[in-house]
Amino acid sequence: DLRSSAAANKIDLTYKAHVFQNTGVDWKGVKLSLSTNNPYANKTKPVLSPWYLDYYTYRNDVYNDYNNAPATKNTNLWAVNLKDKKMEEKEMELAEDDFDALSAQNFTKMIEQLISVEYEIDLPYNIKSDNEKNMVLVNSKTLNTEYMYYAIPKLDLSVFMVARITDLGELNLIPGSANLFHDGAYLGKTYINPGTMNDTLDLSLGKDPNMVVKRTLLKNDSK
Repeated sequence: DLRSSAAANKIDLTYKAHVFQNTGVDWKGVKLSLSTNNPYANKTKPVLSPWYLDYYTYRNDVYNDYNNAPATKNTNLWAVNLKDKKMEEKEMELAEDDFDALSAQNFTKMIEQLISVEYEIDLPYNIKSDNEKNMVLVNSKTLNTEYMYYAIPKLDLSVFMVARITDLGELNLIPGSANLFHDGAYLGKTYINPGTMNDTLDLSLGKDPNMVVKRTLLKNDSK
């Protein structure tokens, strides 16, 4: 959840997870340890093999007439056989639910590993082996935010409010959906993928009806 407050110049981020299991054994009073590491992902480093190209070789011994003889080529080509590997992945999703666990963050300990981050939650959970998703609060942070107005009159005469968040690398987020709230109102859903963005995230909070822009074409500059 991303809850924006323009008056306070901040965004409150609530980091949640969907936890489910189908081991055949119900978990009763267990303490969870959630990790950003995917155990089903390929851990073998790739190896780039070169392609070797050779010249065409003409076989003169087969044909008497060299000029009229069709040429056969000796294709000494080695290529890498790339196999598409389908991997079963489990994803820790971010979602919205009516789940009151604001105090759970006080029992969460974040452990940063070399290539992953683990969240140890010192609270007992009961999770049945039915593949039903259970909402678990992982962490919450307050993000310093810069608010600005954004408009492209050539495409849209509306003015949009944008919240700019910096230092995303410190959040240790994984790709997932997020719910947007602004001043207590629900705006909708968005998708955040830290792997495809810079260290700055611009969140569009929607149109501001109190501001209108007008685009005037300068004829002298458009002859």
